[in-house]
Amino acid sequence: KIRVEVIAGTNMLGKGTEVEVDVTWEDQKMINMFGRLTARRHELEAERRVKTEELVNIEDASNEIILLDDDQVGNVKFSIGEAYVDLSKADTEERLNGLEERIKADIARIEKDVAAIQLTLGELKIKLYAKFSNSINLEEE
Repeated sequence: KIRVEVIAGTNMLGKGTEVEVDVTWEDQKMINMFGRLTARRHELEAERRVKTEELVNIEDASNEIILLDDDQVGNVKFSIGEAYVDLSKADTEERLNGLEERIKADIARIEKDVAAIQLTLGELKIKLYAKFSNSINLEEE
């Protein structure tokens, strides 16, 4: 067992209140897991924001391609990495639809992962607050 002295802030037990809490190895593993999962959730949420923005851009591009008149359009410049490739309107629409489907699948996977993490975080919070009550703060600011 590890003995940890926690000095609580004003938002916990009262200013300067000292509480002695025994932290077992299992408790420490749960606290570490909570921290890792919280960090991973933040990473996934940032990734979801980026993917959502990409999806909006692709949908905007698809709408612009749809508005083009078939008779007036030769080839459309399609960006692949740092290069541009001339594609027909139909090929461009096909590629954009493929990208849109892939990004939607990525967003769905991310949301599923975030939901699983949230569930685990909720379980850990219940266990940790049950043992440490006001001596531990697991809320984000």
